[in-house]
Amino acid sequence: MNNEERMTYFLEQHKGNDFSRKEYMQVFPKISGATASRDLQKALENDLLIKTGEKRLTRYSVKN
Repeated sequence: MNNEERMTYFLEQHKGNDFSRKEYMQVFPKISGATASRDLQKALENDLLIKTGEKRLTRYSVKN
């Protein structure tokens, strides 16, 4: 799966509440932390997500 496929799958499965990088990684246990960060950054750049907080307290939510 590429980053777009992973994000699409995750957003279909994860309805509603905000989530962390750790929660994203639990859905895809074979990806590294760096890959998860790149996926989330790409989704932010594509205007799919909203980021709140910093560092360990960062949360993401779906942009409507």
